[in-house]
Amino acid sequence: MSKELEKISGFRHKLAIAETIEDIKKLENIGAVYAEFLKRGEMSLEKQNELGIFRIEIEEKKGKWLDDNFPHGVRSDRRVSQGATLKEMPVDSHESSRARRITNAKHEYKAQIINAIIKSGDVVTPGKVERELIRNDKEDKQREKNETYQEAILKEPKSNMYIDIYNTDKKFRIIYADPPWEYNDPQNNPNLGGAKKHYSTMNINDLCSLPIKDITEKDSVLFLWVTSPKLDMFNALMQAWGYEYKTSFVWDKMKHNMGHYNSVRHEFLLIGGKGKSTPDEKKLFDSVVSIERTEKHSEKPEWFAEMIDTLYTHGNRIELFSRNPKRNGWNFWGNES
Repeated sequence: MSKELEKISGFRHKLAIAETIEDIKKLENIGAVYAEFLKRGEMSLEKQNELGIFRIEIEEKKGKWLDDNFPHGVRSDRRVSQGATLKEMPVDSHESSRARRITNAKHEYKAQIINAIIKSGDVVTPGKVERELIRNDKEDKQREKNETYQEAILKEPKSNMYIDIYNTDKKFRIIYADPPWEYNDPQNNPNLGGAKKHYSTMNINDLCSLPIKDITEKDSVLFLWVTSPKLDMFNALMQAWGYEYKTSFVWDKMKHNMGHYNSVRHEFLLIGGKGKSTPDEKKLFDSVVSIERTEKHSEKPEWFAEMIDTLYTHGNRIELFSRNPKRNGWNFWGNES
């Protein structure tokens, strides 16, 4: 056995008989210093990782000591062990959280993480193991939410997909709205396709008065369609509905559209957030999307709803002023087709 591995074996013996948090902390500090020594001495990855695994064992011993003496749920200023409080112990809140997380993770789970770090050619450290455990915990919670959401979709009768927003207790995480904006231009020219020729429009006051705040969760996202002439109104509408503007997509319709100043061949899909509103999936879609429009007035490509489903994998979702009340997993209000 090499001199370095003999030292690590000696550290393990001391850890086995350590009884106080001071003894454990002393070994933790020695392990950190020795890890830096091995790194600077360009020792083999095998030796560095053997020490790294020992440092994980220190975290497990520390976590067990904390769980035994300061169980979860006990206030940090309450005297529990040795007449001292957790605040008076030589362990800060981050140390405590990391040690408990590593200690209480399943052994095979930790072994998989450690093996993956070693196989990648990296060096095992408590920080790297903790980060992977946090990431895996988030993925597990996300997967559980997704499964619960999909089960709920399968159980929901199709007849219940239409929602009366004035008379519902249901709360929504995702709002997708294509308001029937009212325009001052009557467009009496028979060759032009004004909105009023296709559906009833609403002025900004009527739109703002819709009870959207009453049907949304505290953590919610809004996808709002806005045309260029109405850009000066979108913020008032978002605020009335309880959202803060975040960013936008541009739909390039790829066909000529009539306009007073230019050929308006695009629309904006604006995103508003309330509380925690960032996507579940980290996939980044291009902000400019080119899809040729159909001849049906104001019809939006289904691609955008599919994008929303990709980004937000769970949670109740509703389309306001719906043009496609048959989309799986969605609720709907209005019919502007």
